[in-house]
Amino acid sequence: MSEVRTALLNYLRSLDANDAGGSAGGEELRAALSTALGDTDLAAARAEAKKDPASVDAVASLIARMILDEVDPKEIVNTAKVSAQRAPRNADGNDVALLAGLAVWKVGGDPKVAEPYFRRVRRGAPDNADLLAFYREVYSGEKDASQLMQVLVQARRAIKDDTAARLALAEEMADIAEHKLGSVDRAIEVWRSVLREDGYDPGAASALSRLYRAGEKWTALVELLKDQFERVEDGEAYKEERISRLLEIAEIYRDNLNLDAMALATLQRILEIDPRHDASLKALAETYGNAGRWNDLLAVYNRLASAAEAEGDTARQIDMLRRIAAIYLDELTDPEHGLAPLKTVLELDPGDRDALQLIARVHELRGDWDALLELLREQLDGADATEACELRVRIARVTQERFDVEQAQAAWNDVLQAHGDVEEALVALAAIYEKDGRWAEVAEMLHRRVKVEADPARAIELLTTLGQLYVDKLGDADASTRVWEEVARL
Repeated sequence: MSEVRTALLNYLRSLDANDAGGSAGGEELRAALSTALGDTDLAAARAEAKKDPASVDAVASLIARMILDEVDPKEIVNTAKVSAQRAPRNADGNDVALLAGLAVWKVGGDPKVAEPYFRRVRRGAPDNADLLAFYREVYSGEKDASQLMQVLVQARRAIKDDTAARLALAEEMADIAEHKLGSVDRAIEVWRSVLREDGYDPGAASALSRLYRAGEKWTALVELLKDQFERVEDGEAYKEERISRLLEIAEIYRDNLNLDAMALATLQRILEIDPRHDASLKALAETYGNAGRWNDLLAVYNRLASAAEAEGDTARQIDMLRRIAAIYLDELTDPEHGLAPLKTVLELDPGDRDALQLIARVHELRGDWDALLELLREQLDGADATEACELRVRIARVTQERFDVEQAQAAWNDVLQAHGDVEEALVALAAIYEKDGRWAEVAEMLHRRVKVEADPARAIELLTTLGQLYVDKLGDADASTRVWEEVARL
């Protein structure tokens, strides 16, 4: 390419197409154009261009001289048009047509008039950079996005060996498809063509992954992730990356495709890489739990407990052992096997409240009420006031349900002596006394309930019952009168 032609192309590219005079071209580029052209005059340039219409260098010299001589832009445009018309109609005339198109576009400021010249070049060189710049500007609006896509597709097909250029065009095409055409599917097809035609590219794979998620194309995403997994090398240095890929696949199988069996198989592959991989074991546990596969879940929890023990993580080991026990008790109704892990917990932490509560359930399921009461009484040592009250109330409930009335009465009285007027204890004792016809004691329980009752309406109900009891059961009119006077005060 001649020096003049190069300088002219650089100058034209710098022009603002809306500035027909070309003043935005820049003084430096104009000076470079003048230097390249030298002292060639306009008449000589015209004669040379006329003598050899196929010579792009001759046409470049003519247009350059007209620009430097500040010839009317309309005349420059007409000269460019005539030059293109006189140039060969085959590929030999494409360089002249391109130069003419640039002059008409940049100097004349009329892309519609310039388009036929670029179209002519496009037939033979659809990947030309100046041509692409022209169509990017002409088809910059959203309504023209489909036409720009056609130009870019044709350009990408024409590029055979420059992978970087093909990838750059693919990025542009995918962006247009997604954001101007609003078609995730078309953007996906662009990136698929990159992988299909140019081989694997991390950027293309990353873009596809995002688009598959946006379009909820989970099966395609899994296949892509599998391909990425297979590309990760074996070996300790790449273990975490391989596991990360498999975890992502397992999550999609489980959460998006509802294929628990495939999710489990994928998680098992992770455990083949790292038998103690915590996140995989937890994911397995969640999947087994959702599927009600309790024995499989127990196996996972046992592995987690063993891993925690090996790492010296006592808190996590205890948590896993409690979970194991809870499955035996809640899901498998197997108190015998549920007791063993709880004993291990108490060896590690003798005061573990959660374990003690689970052991209490073991005794309930086995019907070993004496052992249950003994365990509850042992927990009273070290319990705060609230916990102690809850324990004594539970002791009294069990005693009332499983043992004789005298023991139940004693247990409920223990609650009152230790914690004051607990309503449940007062109600339970009143019921016991009523069965035995011990009406004075029933009246006492009602009086104590009134004292702790915060709701005036409920207090009136209790007093009404109490006043009636004094009349009907105790024959004490004076006591009944005092009760009704208290009702009146409320």
